[in-house]
Amino acid sequence: MLSFGPTGLERIRRGGRHTTLAAFVCLGCRRTMPDSAARRERSDNMASLDSTPTKDPIGGTVPEHFCTYFDHRYLARGVTMWESLKRHCPAAELHVLCLTPACEEILSGLGLPDVHLIPLDALECAFPELTPARVDRNTVEYYFTLTPYLPLYLLDRVEATRRITYVDADLFFFGDPQPIFDEVAEASIGIIEHRFPERLQALERRGRFNVGWLTFRDDAAARACLDRWRGQCLEWCHDREEPGRFADQKYLDDWPERVPSLRIIEHKGANVAPWNLDRFELVEREGKLFVGTDALIFFHAHGFEPATPGAGRFLNVEPYGVTETPLLLEQIFDPYTRALDEVTKGLASAPARVPPSEPEGLRSLRVHGRLRAQGWRRVWDWRWTRGVREAARLGLRKWREGRA
Repeated sequence: MLSFGPTGLERIRRGGRHTTLAAFVCLGCRRTMPDSAARRERSDNMASLDSTPTKDPIGGTVPEHFCTYFDHRYLARGVTMWESLKRHCPAAELHVLCLTPACEEILSGLGLPDVHLIPLDALECAFPELTPARVDRNTVEYYFTLTPYLPLYLLDRVEATRRITYVDADLFFFGDPQPIFDEVAEASIGIIEHRFPERLQALERRGRFNVGWLTFRDDAAARACLDRWRGQCLEWCHDREEPGRFADQKYLDDWPERVPSLRIIEHKGANVAPWNLDRFELVEREGKLFVGTDALIFFHAHGFEPATPGAGRFLNVEPYGVTETPLLLEQIFDPYTRALDEVTKGLASAPARVPPSEPEGLRSLRVHGRLRAQGWRRVWDWRWTRGVREAARLGLRKWREGRA
């Protein structure tokens, strides 16, 4: 399955959020905005599609709605996340905001069951105030600006849904997330702290909570919180620290005080990540990994890079002072690597038609984002970008020394 362009390029540290250097060199991925009439018609079609209620069999389980977003450069990770989630939560349905036409084309061709696609045009048409944000911030900052908009969009269009859960595309599920929902219960919002160990507490300057998992019940308190967050991200959502602000993430710090019906999820097996691996003891019991006394539910593979020709995989644990133990490799990173490789290979063999709005030179997308059309191949070739990737890793080390 097709990987997100140059996924081996640097992942710039964002306190639990990820930024891909590739997003800043998105050659051929930008598209001209369709005229307003075309966008309006497409949005109406999407609204009609999204508002169709899901018909459950008698005695069947109520669908659990999740949402995420990614572009074609992060597609392999998004599909890997979905396959692991669906395996452990058969009632899951996923709504994907496709950030590029190529992403929408590829996912449409795959026809994944219970995956509903939302073109970026549809979201932008529903929220026209986003138009100025496309020009006053870079691509990745714009992507993060969209985070609160997606749950709001779906709460208005998915009928008979009790809640929407946003998940980052680089999660990997090892177990059923039902214990998380049991803990959230009737709360309006469910969020998870970064859970930095004491030696990394300084990283909370970028946010006490992580945006990797956010559950919103369809009630007035959750909608009010989302609407306020939307306004904050629209006004300011940049990849830099300012007092009380960092991207879309720092805004979550005051949610517990503002939303009394909010629940801080305490299950230690939820959102295990490179930055909190040293917070709790990892123990294997009967073939399953436990985080303290709780079974591992999902891992947040922030900053992970698969192996490429001439470079081994990058686990992104060293910047946080975490040792690559055999248990960590065998129980978390090896299963994720195998799953991601399988998806990547499958996508690589699937032809993808690039929409007319893409440059003429882009004819097909292949594994690791290698654009094979003449004139573009050298741009994305892994051998050519090796120096960029090595420089990126050096940058991560310097970041750790100067800012962690």
